[in-house]
Amino acid sequence: MSEREFQLFGSKARNDSRPDSDLDVLVVVTGNRVGAEDLAIDIAFDINVAGDLYISPRVVTAGSLTDPVWRTTLFVQTVTCEGVAL
Repeated sequence: MSEREFQLFGSKARNDSRPDSDLDVLVVVTGNRVGAEDLAIDIAFDINVAGDLYISPRVVTAGSLTDPVWRTTLFVQTVTCEGVAL
C-alpha cells in the first residue's frame, strides 16, 4: 500500500452510534486500491473475529475524492462532510 490516509465516518463520527453500530473507516490511498482493499478487509476481519467490534473499511483512491463526477455522489459528500482524520 502506498501513501494512505484514514478517516472515521458514519454514526461513530457523528456521535449517534448505538452499541451494535459498526466502525466505518475510509482508507484513502495513492497507490494500488485493490491491493489496499484486500489488506484492509483482511485486517478488519481479524479484528472483527478477535473482538467485539465490527470494522467496515471503504478503500478509495485520493483522486476519487476530488474527481468532479465522484464528488457528486452521496458517499463522497458524506465522508467529506463528516469524516474525522485518524
